[in-house]
Amino acid sequence: MDKTYLKPGQRIKLRFNDRPPLGDESFLELSSSYESAVSEDSFLIAAPIYRSALFRLHNGESITVTYFDAAANYEVDIAVDDAVKQDGLDYYRVTMLTDIMRSQRREDFRLFVSIEGVAHLCDEHGEPLPHKAPLTFETLDLSGGGVAVWTNDEVGRGDYVMLTLPVGENGAVTNVLGSVCWVRISDSLSIYRRLVGVRFLHRSLPEKERVVRYIFQTQQQRLKTGGIT
Repeated sequence: MDKTYLKPGQRIKLRFNDRPPLGDESFLELSSSYESAVSEDSFLIAAPIYRSALFRLHNGESITVTYFDAAANYEVDIAVDDAVKQDGLDYYRVTMLTDIMRSQRREDFRLFVSIEGVAHLCDEHGEPLPHKAPLTFETLDLSGGGVAVWTNDEVGRGDYVMLTLPVGENGAVTNVLGSVCWVRISDSLSIYRRLVGVRFLHRSLPEKERVVRYIFQTQQQRLKTGGIT
């Protein structure tokens, strides 16, 4: 697979879509770096650090790698093969599951925004599940790749949901398919019982562009009016 955009020493972010957050973030993301190629579709990454200690990756674990340069964002899904010790340093050998996707940097910006909406439990193709009541939610943050929402309704990791979001032109509704990556039980002070992380499974480029455009336009408006960024 093409590793054109990966250079030795390149700083990268590891996004753990299937693990719960460790702190206040809406998803678990740690820093690492690209070390060197091993084969056409595998390479070494530095073992990530969390709170001054090595953070252990699990063999077979799927992780999304993101990084950027002055022009664009890059994203690739990887699977962890095994731990490697080299010159006294800790690395992991990983295999690329997808080609590196290049996109404009603004689409992965996370916008902290409160949007009330409705979601329906569905299958992986977006077909609604029978006899399932709709879920109500309020967003915490939104990006081109996913959303964190507050809810009091029952939902579990691995569930598929169809979210109704008013992110089209003039507030037009867009239905976005997503998969639940994690569920965090909120503390007793919150009016919501659960904070849920959803990764978007965009069914078309125009659908993703509507979400990204909404984020970009909202942020631009905040900057113009001096609102919260």
